[in-house]
Amino acid sequence: MIKPNKPILDSDLEARIDLTANQVDISDIKKRALVEGYREQTSRHITILSSSKVREIIEHTSLDDKALYKKILSLLLRFDWEYEEKDLFHIEKSGYWDGSDILENRESYIRTIEMPDMKKFYEELDRVFKTNLSVQVPHITLFTKGERENPKYHGIAISSEEKFRNLKPKKVS
Repeated sequence: MIKPNKPILDSDLEARIDLTANQVDISDIKKRALVEGYREQTSRHITILSSSKVREIIEHTSLDDKALYKKILSLLLRFDWEYEEKDLFHIEKSGYWDGSDILENRESYIRTIEMPDMKKFYEELDRVFKTNLSVQVPHITLFTKGERENPKYHGIAISSEEKFRNLKPKKVS
């Protein structure tokens, strides 16, 4: 198991674990992805708590922002967040992002990971905030391709196992 850096909780209450380049193996896909026109994700991370899930928590609590931040941070820091790299997948999605009325196509190569603490963290969130949140799919985005000039906007959110299956991921061998 890989022991990553401590999780970060930003001011919007989104939580992630930032990774360094040497914490993720991309040797099996790098050449192929670059030849196919993908951009390497150099700011790799593991999303733990996305903005959509934060909105659900806010709907179920009367805590103010500061108290909510402290509560989520204390839950995050209870876990080790160790993980093991698993399978490599190609995903793609067409959609309207960020309020745009222009249909956009995005593609990514991602590595799924086994991270036992993800499920435990969501169980704690549900218990504390009386929610029923879907568990974030633990993965690392390695390469992206999209139609916007700014590559920051090329990612595809995967906030649940159901959403992952709906993307019809193709296992890369």
